[in-house]
Amino acid sequence: MFDGAVAYHNARYTRFTTVDDQGNPVAVGGNELTMSPRILTSVGLLYTPPQGVNVTLVASYVGHRWLDEENTAPASGYVTLDGTLSYRSGRYEIALEGTNLVEVNKIIPLFRVFKKRNPHFVKHINEYTNGHHPHHADRHDVVPSV
Repeated sequence: MFDGAVAYHNARYTRFTTVDDQGNPVAVGGNELTMSPRILTSVGLLYTPPQGVNVTLVASYVGHRWLDEENTAPASGYVTLDGTLSYRSGRYEIALEGTNLVEVNKIIPLFRVFKKRNPHFVKHINEYTNGHHPHHADRHDVVPSV
């Protein structure tokens, strides 16, 4: 079976005031909502009989969106490819699922944009995740700084 979906959003602030980095009020009425892409799509091939082997492969697209209310920090669109291989017998199923099979990591480019706009917050986050935070001095699961 072939399946697909498309969604178009034009979500905007009607009346909203935020503050800039210096604490000054900024009216953002008419701007697009934060993290709200205009276009979302997915297409997939699905083989899902009630019993036996099941296979799915779904490609999804998330469009351009903004990371801030002022619409000055853009995040580009991206595509993911997800897949499932499973076996059903009676009321039991065993499955192997893979998500984001073609993209390595999209959080790093987003974090770089955020880092440029919020250096003090990012410094605190880096200290916290790299074990320099007083409550996490013994952490060994270090998140690399970008």
